[in-house]
Amino acid sequence: MLYGSLFSLKQFIAKLRPVDDPKNNNTQYYSFRTNNYKMHVRETAAGVVFLLATEPGAGALRDALRKFEEAWTECFAKNPVAPGPSALPSESTSAALTARVEAIAENALREM
Repeated sequence: MLYGSLFSLKQFIAKLRPVDDPKNNNTQYYSFRTNNYKMHVRETAAGVVFLLATEPGAGALRDALRKFEEAWTECFAKNPVAPGPSALPSESTSAALTARVEAIAENALREM
């Protein structure tokens, strides 16, 4: 159900966007809000989707999701010993990614 709503929202936004932003680098960011949460979505050109659920009053977290993507890229995509996409990551790789994501989240909270 969540996939269907994200897919529909993505198609709707693509129709509303008049031209592609050259700074966008084929990465899409959008968010939607319900009474209970606000969902922030960032999708890369490679098809990797980052989802972040926050409280409804949260502002735009475009920069935080960009930093999450950079952390993921450093820990997995650029790491030659990282497991493939279908394998579970090792504990050290997961711990490194968790530490970076927590630091990004703390910085995002300070900036709000």
